[in-house]
Amino acid sequence: MPLSLPSIAKAILIKLRAAHVGREFAIKRHDLLAELRQIEPLLTDRQMRRAIEFYAPWVCACRDGYFLAQTNDEKKAAIAYQLKKLIGQRRRVDAIARAYPELETFIQLELGL
Repeated sequence: MPLSLPSIAKAILIKLRAAHVGREFAIKRHDLLAELRQIEPLLTDRQMRRAIEFYAPWVCACRDGYFLAQTNDEKKAAIAYQLKKLIGQRRRVDAIARAYPELETFIQLELGL
């Protein structure tokens, strides 16, 4: 029986606590997935990312991979990294809206943009 997302999140915490505390010990996404597949062979990248997104708020990310923050500076850097990605996503949403000026998008309808 496949692991649930909360169980995957717990396995991620165990893996990160073992060797990936602090940004300098970040693990690449594909390497973390490979390690998790030792306990859940059919785990997909999407499932792993969803487990982190919804059940593992303590997992930080940077361009080098995933880690557990050890300092306030690492926490701030992880937040800045996510905000930078968010801003990029917002630019993409705005670009799509501009590309189809004759069509109302969900964002325009929902947010009144």
